[in-house]
Amino acid sequence: MANYRTLPFDQTEPKYVTPNTTAKGTPVVATREEGAIRVDEVSDTLFYVGYAINGTGEGTNSWKIKRIQKVGNVWSIGYPNGSSNYTFNWSGRAGYTYA
Repeated sequence: MANYRTLPFDQTEPKYVTPNTTAKGTPVVATREEGAIRVDEVSDTLFYVGYAINGTGEGTNSWKIKRIQKVGNVWSIGYPNGSSNYTFNWSGRAGYTYA
């Protein structure tokens, strides 16, 4: 299993906060959804966030994946093939086309 960074959970609000990370002065957060959450911080400008039901294997086509990318001064969020459905596998996240 890959070495993922654990995000601290703010008990006062239902969100995970990425410390020292801002987008136009606003902290970047991943909204809490029930189940497993993965964050792959590829670089300072590229993150993948995955959501699935607890116990779902990373190679199973049951993941919802977001790519968060900064180009210039603009952050954008894309989904594999433009779909936010739970039909992708976390292990293949870098190989999808995002829209």
